[in-house]
Amino acid sequence: MASSPINRPPSPPGPVPPRFQHGPLTTALELGPLAFLAGSWRGPGFNAIWRPDNPQSRPLTNPPNQTKRLLELNLTNDSFDFQVIPGVVPNRGLNPQTDLSLYGLHYLQRTSDADPAPSKKVLPPGYSTTAGQALHIEPGLFMRVPASSPPPVTVPPTPNNDPPIVYKDAIVRMGSIPHGVTVLMQGPNPGMKPTPGKPMIPALTPFSTPGNVYPGLSPIPFPGPYPGTNPPLPLPPGTPNPPGVGIQPIELDAAPPVPPGGQHDVPEININADVLVPNQPPLPGPLPPPLPAGSPLSYQSTGPFPDSFQGFIDDPNSVLREAIADQDILGFIEINLTTDSQSSTGLPTFGVGSLFETVSNIPFLGVANQTENPAPSPLPVPPAPPYQPATLAIQPNTTTNAYVYSASATFWIEWVRDPGEPRIPLHQGPGQPEGPITDLEPFWEHATHLQLQYSQLVILIFNNVLWPHVTVATMTLSG
Repeated sequence: MASSPINRPPSPPGPVPPRFQHGPLTTALELGPLAFLAGSWRGPGFNAIWRPDNPQSRPLTNPPNQTKRLLELNLTNDSFDFQVIPGVVPNRGLNPQTDLSLYGLHYLQRTSDADPAPSKKVLPPGYSTTAGQALHIEPGLFMRVPASSPPPVTVPPTPNNDPPIVYKDAIVRMGSIPHGVTVLMQGPNPGMKPTPGKPMIPALTPFSTPGNVYPGLSPIPFPGPYPGTNPPLPLPPGTPNPPGVGIQPIELDAAPPVPPGGQHDVPEININADVLVPNQPPLPGPLPPPLPAGSPLSYQSTGPFPDSFQGFIDDPNSVLREAIADQDILGFIEINLTTDSQSSTGLPTFGVGSLFETVSNIPFLGVANQTENPAPSPLPVPPAPPYQPATLAIQPNTTTNAYVYSASATFWIEWVRDPGEPRIPLHQGPGQPEGPITDLEPFWEHATHLQLQYSQLVILIFNNVLWPHVTVATMTLSG
């Protein structure tokens, strides 16, 4: 069988082709794995974000809490609209680097709340106060970037001396968020050949480390020596749900009572401990009745929520695994992307990224300020002070508002088997078809449809605390 065009070595440098879109097969092969993303994706998902809340903003608590931490959870309607960028995008190189030809897609992502509209039939009472509201919009680009040849002196050290993504055959995502943030996420090009079977979607517990039941940044690998973690308070008697330890906020400094690297003790890790703040009249008005002294209950969230949400916050990626549990998935392509330019895999180093992040914030959110003695990458063994964690070494220096530190995402493009035979036979007679048919229809002998799943983690720094924002969704090309 002849080799597939996508697996042949690149052609020698030549004149830049005209910037017109080629035929469908050539265009798809130029895009590589991005070819399978073109179209309009729609589907359900879940959003979880711990966000700092001004103590003067609603809901007002009694007594006022000066470090309010608001847990927002949303069922979502998610969408991605990908369109092909016609023709080549030439990038000029300086000798001896040859010019690079980029191909890609432009996209628009929209996310809205999918919780049911409040009514007497919706339980628990007070749930879904954000039903139907817009949550997110993001224009951007996905590009396929060929490998380049960096001058050796410009390559920063990486674990195992593996070249970072910026010099590999890569997939690049450039997104712009209305809050005032732009991100550039990169990952190695996985190619067009699917991995057989169903993806093994890992648990999403960004602040947990091996050997720790509860979250925290101790022991290493996170940069910097930490004294340990701070386990959450005991749950209320009779509570049937486990604590949601996967996405708790994490303390960066040594301000008591939480040790650096320890989690904040917030009752919302237990869904059953959340209560609704009573309706408040226009300010100034009376505060809600105070909770009993020592109560494990809390006013600080957008809840109360259904009990089923407990599993979502314990591990947001469980939403994705449940969506494919009963599906016959023949294969998948996994694209890992991160703003951590020191990564060689598309996964953030140390779980939340390194000191070298490709994120830009407007001045209101903060200007990156790299302090002295950041932890090196890789860490020496054993680590020695006075190394600071990367996130602390890159604190915003003009404000203490919600500064976006890092972002990472994994996309799974999946071929789901449908009943019956393929709608259009792609081969007749003995043998099997050759590339490019097998590149673009790897499961040509079966009836299939494409499915897209993704899991995204954004880390914010606010008041010396790491705040996770997680979004997950499962979508199909359904217009």
